[in-house]
Amino acid sequence: MHAGHPMWGRVVCAVGNALSRGDPSDLIVRLGGHVVFRGKPVPVPAEKLAAAMAEDPIRVHVRLSLGEGRALIRTCDIDHKYI
Repeated sequence: MHAGHPMWGRVVCAVGNALSRGDPSDLIVRLGGHVVFRGKPVPVPAEKLAAAMAEDPIRVHVRLSLGEGRALIRTCDIDHKYI
């Protein structure tokens, strides 16, 4: 989420690499409430994604379609100035 770039493709890639089972075509990724991936990329206007990236907190929702279960992950946006 660094610098406010909506790089949802990295989320899809990381989830795909972590899945040991499941069908990637069942994967759904939302960024700020906008579906950006549903088995394949879904076009979303750039201004909507920019607005989603300006929210605090930035919400990313990933649906794996593997059954019941939920997880909440909290992280932070540490940039080069902080390090």
